[in-house]
Amino acid sequence: IITANTCCFLLWPTIGRTIFQVFTFTTVEGQVYLLFDMTIQPNDAWWPVLAGAAVLGIVVYIIGIPLFYFVVLYKQRKWLVSAQQGTEHWVQRRYSGLYKQFEPAYWFWELIEMLRKLLLIGGVLVLQLNPTVQALFGLLIAIFYIVLLGNTRPYLDDSTDAVAQIGAVTMVLVLLLGSALSWWSGLRPPASRRARRRGAARRPHASCRRAPRAP
Repeated sequence: IITANTCCFLLWPTIGRTIFQVFTFTTVEGQVYLLFDMTIQPNDAWWPVLAGAAVLGIVVYIIGIPLFYFVVLYKQRKWLVSAQQGTEHWVQRRYSGLYKQFEPAYWFWELIEMLRKLLLIGGVLVLQLNPTVQALFGLLIAIFYIVLLGNTRPYLDDSTDAVAQIGAVTMVLVLLLGSALSWWSGLRPPASRRARRRGAARRPHASCRRAPRAP
């Protein structure tokens, strides 16, 4: 069970990203394609089967695994504190990796981390065709997470709380930089237009050309 829990947590973000990619599209010359595979269109006959499998994966894996852990820990929450104080219990043997690094009152914090990853993965993929909205969405999540960390300080080790807050602040700065770059690139004209402008600037105006000399 411990090995299964470890594999679930390690593979959960990667598999979640793969599942959400089924619902990300791009348009090329008026035709809609899946972004991760340009040979697939949503009007293909077998695409509903693919979408149905993705929805099943979201319900069973993306939502089902955190929900299962929450139910197990919630039902056994009275044993979590005693397990941290040294009393042996099956919850400690099987699921201690989910809560032992947190304060007893925040035994559920690992599930909040999973929810944050879910929002970032799903939001980034769904909104990736609009980089500005994508960055703002991630920025809101990061700021909310910083406030939540500052008010709760859920880790047993104070240095871990500090590292988590530094990581969250770093993410906010990166997202701010990404938003600024996206906004700046939107203000600049396309490369083809800039090339035409440079060509027009180098080409002499008709009024400035010298008249040919008479023979």
